[in-house]
Amino acid sequence: MGRVICILLSKHVAKCGRELYFEDKRKVCKVLQATLKEEAGDLDIAAAELFHKEHVCSSAFRDSTGKLMEGKLHEYEGEDKLIKEGRKVHIWGASSRPGRGLIEIAEFKTGNKNCQQILIQIKDEDGKFAEPGDSGAIVCVDDPDGTFVHAIGMVIGDGIGQNGRIYYTLTLSNVLKQLERKTGQKFELY
Repeated sequence: MGRVICILLSKHVAKCGRELYFEDKRKVCKVLQATLKEEAGDLDIAAAELFHKEHVCSSAFRDSTGKLMEGKLHEYEGEDKLIKEGRKVHIWGASSRPGRGLIEIAEFKTGNKNCQQILIQIKDEDGKFAEPGDSGAIVCVDDPDGTFVHAIGMVIGDGIGQNGRIYYTLTLSNVLKQLERKTGQKFELY
């Protein structure tokens, strides 16, 4: 099998249909059904294969100022120097352009020992970090040298914390590992 370009999306969104359409009602991709299989401790993530002729999304990421840059997948391994309390993060989601936040809890584990979800808890920096419709947005950190953007996570939900609204993010490297396990294919940031 040759190289396949996929988009990542929340599993709860992907379950709504086998194919996804763009704004002008063009069919642009089909959901990889293997990524929808339910397993204990699953992350809320799915993938959809982009049809070759479609070019509806850019593979570039935006830094916190909006500049398009190359994205670099951050490999989370615990006791992390990049994912730490107080770190500024941002998203350019469907609704938040941008959403700015601060990491409040760098490692929040849920699930069981076979499939543990590593969550990052984020609080608002100015205004709201995420709005309805931002589920699945990639959480980024600017590189200090300004040469690329670190892709660290994916927004999955929100709630109310002691100090206001909080947001939950899955580590992107764990998301890709789940997709690889379910499909038997290699996933990499493009």
